[in-house]
Amino acid sequence: MILGLPTDGLPVTGMTMSSFEALEAEYLHQFEVAPRKSNCRGSGIKLTWLRDLKERLQLTDENNIQSIGQYSWGSACLAYLYRALCRASHFDCKEIDSSLTQLLVWAWIRLPYLAPVRRKSRSFSLANM
Repeated sequence: MILGLPTDGLPVTGMTMSSFEALEAEYLHQFEVAPRKSNCRGSGIKLTWLRDLKERLQLTDENNIQSIGQYSWGSACLAYLYRALCRASHFDCKEIDSSLTQLLVWAWIRLPYLAPVRRKSRSFSLANM
């Protein structure tokens, strides 16, 4: 609701890659381009590389465009936020690796004294309310 992403639909799932070689093969298969080791962290890809990839690739196939809308992206974002909050609760954690937009907006809605001072704005974004 906060980000306007669908919560009904197919689950966003995938395999966890245990090696760079497996990750490289999957990206070659899916996108016909593979990340370098410097673009990886552990068994994951750095978000900057994925953003660059998104800018270079364009969805021109109508089937691909339609199938993306069938997934529950809101649920995936929420699950990622919960995972990041769980990791951040460890005593030795120094940072959090998630977009905290959802958490901030939720706090502003539920705890209005935390929210920034409202300005006279015509924005329809829930985050600006």
